[in-house]
Amino acid sequence: MPGARDTLDYILHIGGVNYECSGNSELIASVKLEDLGLSSKFQSFLRKTPLGPIRYLSGSHGEQGSRSEIIGQTLSYASEKYGEDISDRAVYFGDRPGDVIAAKKAGIPIVFINPNIDFGSRYNRIITEYIEQNKCLHVSTLKDTKVKSFIDRLSVSTV
Repeated sequence: MPGARDTLDYILHIGGVNYECSGNSELIASVKLEDLGLSSKFQSFLRKTPLGPIRYLSGSHGEQGSRSEIIGQTLSYASEKYGEDISDRAVYFGDRPGDVIAAKKAGIPIVFINPNIDFGSRYNRIITEYIEQNKCLHVSTLKDTKVKSFIDRLSVSTV
C-alpha cells in the first residue's frame, strides 16, 4: 500500500508504537508483512483463538473473532504492556467499510484508506457519521498529507 512504510516510520519517529491485528491466520499475516518488508515496523502482534488470546512478541494475529474483538484484545494487551490505558491514543488503519464499523465499536479513530466513496447506504451512513465526529479520516492513499495531521492530533499508538 503506497505510503504505508512512511506512515509506520512516522509513528515510530513521534514515539508511537505499531501493533498488527488482523483477521488473517498467523502464517498469512506474517508472510504478507515479510513480503512487504514491514514486519520490523511492528512492536507486537496478537492472535485471537477460540480458547482466548495468544500474545506474541513476534508472530501474528486474529485468526478468529470479530474485528472489534481483535482490536479490543490488542488495545488491552498494549495497555497492559505499558501499564496505562492507551485506547485514547490509539488509531486503527483499515481499508474496508467493516473496519470503520469495528473501529467505531472499539471506540477508537480510524484512518480509512479506500479510494471508493459509495459503499451502500448502510455503510455510507456509518462512515459519514464517524467522519463528522472527527473519528474517521477517509483517504484514497496513505500518502495523503492529512494522515500525519490526523495522527498528530491523536498522539498515537497505532493498532
